[in-house]
Amino acid sequence: MLTPHAYLMLTSFGGIMFILPFIITIAFSLALTTPPRTAVVWLFATGCALGTILILKLVFIPCGTFIGNFGIHSPSGHMAGAVTAYGGLAVVIHRMARHDGLKWGVFFIAALFCAAIGYSRIVLGAHVPNEIYLGALAGLISPLVLFFALPVTIPVLPKPLVLLAPALTIAILLLVVGEAGITPEGYISNLSRQIAAYFHICGFSG
Repeated sequence: MLTPHAYLMLTSFGGIMFILPFIITIAFSLALTTPPRTAVVWLFATGCALGTILILKLVFIPCGTFIGNFGIHSPSGHMAGAVTAYGGLAVVIHRMARHDGLKWGVFFIAALFCAAIGYSRIVLGAHVPNEIYLGALAGLISPLVLFFALPVTIPVLPKPLVLLAPALTIAILLLVVGEAGITPEGYISNLSRQIAAYFHICGFSG
């Protein structure tokens, strides 16, 4: 069993303040080491997934109690971010890899890591299981788009130093963002309630 601090460190890997720079760094690496279309598809796929979870939050935070009996107050952005970034990256690596063990093993590693992040959100009391599941579904948009939009084989240019960028990004963000616990959740909650009040829906009034 992990300590509370360890769960906080683990959950930070799914935070938007970690995920966004990670996605941009991966796009930069792909732009320099693969055909340009790869980076474009990567940004499109991850953008669609993150945009979806933002819309779901804006809907469920003010109106969750009116949408069925699912107990969803706010879909997990951490879970969505994890599946978006790490599930999407697994697809990219799968298309780059030449070894069958790596091609399929990367999916298992990504799934295990995302599941651990989702579990950490439950342990920390940030979300209930249904909120984790909905976040995962939103995040799946990224790997699905990449799976169908990318070519079966992606050629990689021999620029190993560029590929160090994602690892360096992880190390820096883990130290800075992970410890600070920075999150835009409060801003999203306020925005969702302001929108609900403006349109006089879900019991809110301006």
